[in-house]
Amino acid sequence: MKKFVRITLLVSACLLAVGILTGALGFVWTWRTADRYTPEAPVEQDLALDMETLEALDMDISLGDVRLLPLAEGEQARLEMRGYAQGEIVAAQDGGTLTVSTPGGIGRGSLVDFGIFRIDLMGKLHVGSLAPRSVTLYLPETELQRVDIDVNVGRLENEVPLRAETLSLASSVGDLTLRDLTATTLELATDVGNIDVEDFSCETLSAQAETGDLALRDGAATGSAVVSVNIGDATLREVELTTLTLTAEIGDTLLEGALHGPCALETDNGDLTLRLSGGAARYALEFHAELGDVTVRGAELYWREGAGVVNPELETADTVRVTSSLGDVMVDLT
Repeated sequence: MKKFVRITLLVSACLLAVGILTGALGFVWTWRTADRYTPEAPVEQDLALDMETLEALDMDISLGDVRLLPLAEGEQARLEMRGYAQGEIVAAQDGGTLTVSTPGGIGRGSLVDFGIFRIDLMGKLHVGSLAPRSVTLYLPETELQRVDIDVNVGRLENEVPLRAETLSLASSVGDLTLRDLTATTLELATDVGNIDVEDFSCETLSAQAETGDLALRDGAATGSAVVSVNIGDATLREVELTTLTLTAEIGDTLLEGALHGPCALETDNGDLTLRLSGGAARYALEFHAELGDVTVRGAELYWREGAGVVNPELETADTVRVTSSLGDVMVDLT
């Protein structure tokens, strides 16, 4: 019995020693690594821009709102970065290109980088700045060769006119609120967020909203246009589009304006309203509706082999083919 007690006490002492040692090591490790869990302090960072040589903007922002604002008279064109810790954002003007990026992936010695939280190559967590993050460009009215802005999480908006050969503007999670855009090629895209564009002019237009509403107002695409909305309403007002391909999965669609060339409109689940300028004598239309009514004002609608047609004998380049799976179609040609 005494031998059993001695063995029990010995085992208990060993377990106690291991517990104390483990606790001490944990305390030391926590003390030495606590700084990694303390949010990094944000640093105000500014960059003066040389507008005489600037030709392109290339911005890839993982987290933060991006704004392009007009430059006050007498001020220097500049880039202001707020809410980022040192090293969380990198900006430089190399010749004619301004590059702004927030390093991620394996950059900066990281396995992954989520903006606020970063895991280094040893698997240790680091907490970045928790301040609101923003990138603001103060620009005069100018014309560039290329503007490419991609925001992962954050809004993108402008108050200064944007003019470039190529405008590519995208946000994965966040809204695009844009005004006064002029480009040869205009590309707009959101994964989760709304697209709101007013006053645009381009040859080639591509606008895609996966989850969110899309609104295009007072604009023209003279070459071709592709508009796609997965979940959300599509509103196109006072537009003039050429060779339009429009796809709407879930949501209502309104189009007011003029269409040129062969156009194809397809809706899966939602109503479609077309108010086409130019009168009934301008367009030839064809409708394929599975479930829903088709109403045409200002012209005669004929049904032939399950398809509705308007002006089938009209010789015109402006043709519109409408395919509707579920929803009503209303066309106003008055």
